[in-house]
Amino acid sequence: MLAIGSDAPTLDPRRIHEAIESLEICDVALGPTEDGGYYLIGTSGEHEQIFDGIPWGSDATAAVTLERARGLKLEVRLLQPWYDLDDTASLRRAYEAAPRGGSLRGVLEGVGERLASDG
Repeated sequence: MLAIGSDAPTLDPRRIHEAIESLEICDVALGPTEDGGYYLIGTSGEHEQIFDGIPWGSDATAAVTLERARGLKLEVRLLQPWYDLDDTASLRRAYEAAPRGGSLRGVLEGVGERLASDG
């Protein structure tokens, strides 16, 4: 199983491939975000118990998930940190990273304009 956060639209596809490859040799692949959550988690089997009692949406989400997985004696591969969209600064960052002329850049521009007009 591999779950990818919908709030990381600029995620480099190589990170996804790295997670898939990691799951061939370990139990859990975890891609932490800079704010303490994670943009991706994958498991090589049925390890849903690692999600019990996780403080979702906090700056401890990734750390508690990692601690839980290790407590269950699961081998974890940490991927490189990435960022997700939580505020106007991260929206701006994603906009600047999105390819010029691409649909993602257009969507992010529209969201930014909407935020500015509501603001």
